[in-house]
Amino acid sequence: MPRSGSPIRAAWAEGRPAFGIFSRISSPLSVEYAAQGGVEYICLDMQHGLCGFESLAGEIGACWDGGAAALVRTASSDAWQIGKALDLGAAGVIVPQVSNREAAARAVAACRYPPEGERSYGPIRRQMDLDETHATGHDPLCFVMVETREGLERVAEIASTPGVTGIYIGVSDLALALGLTARGSSGNREHADALERIRTACEEAGVIAGMHCHNGREAKERAAQGFQLITIASDLTLLRGTVARELAEAVG
Repeated sequence: MPRSGSPIRAAWAEGRPAFGIFSRISSPLSVEYAAQGGVEYICLDMQHGLCGFESLAGEIGACWDGGAAALVRTASSDAWQIGKALDLGAAGVIVPQVSNREAAARAVAACRYPPEGERSYGPIRRQMDLDETHATGHDPLCFVMVETREGLERVAEIASTPGVTGIYIGVSDLALALGLTARGSSGNREHADALERIRTACEEAGVIAGMHCHNGREAKERAAQGFQLITIASDLTLLRGTVARELAEAVG
């Protein structure tokens, strides 16, 4: 069984981005099949997907069994949700709606055992013991999402919060915060400038810039821009797109 976060960290160690997908279907079988496709990670979406704690353990296990690291986007920034996801064996979390340094610090504290943080010790599966975790530096990955105007304005202080692995951009919510539609940010200069502002803040702070994309072409472009944790698409988007493409091939 791979160590916590190893496929992601291996990609970074080789100087390349880690690519993954978001899982919203909530099926261990679909998660395992997706992991076998070669991605470094699968993010199990508890905020907007169907995944819940009753299914999370099986899906996390399926990620690792398929060869990908399991990340979890928690439904909120509540410490108990972060700790529970990590207890079940996630390599790390993506925490939504983080708009200032204080919120980022709380997310980090929820990921770290004392004395560095406030996480309660009670791992259930696929977890190194406490001493080994500290000795090897394989603490859980802690990504915070910048997706509000306040978060954008405070992005430098968020990125420089000790213990934050990186910032994962919520592109749709950020678009809404800028007065655009959730899907209407493509080609918008203000939105593009906001993305670059976040990426630059991460680079200056020495942390990872993460990006949510909708297809492989966009993911390739974001990699060229310097993003290092890149979601290609969600499983629902990929399923719909593949069905449509193959149907067009069949009837065309």
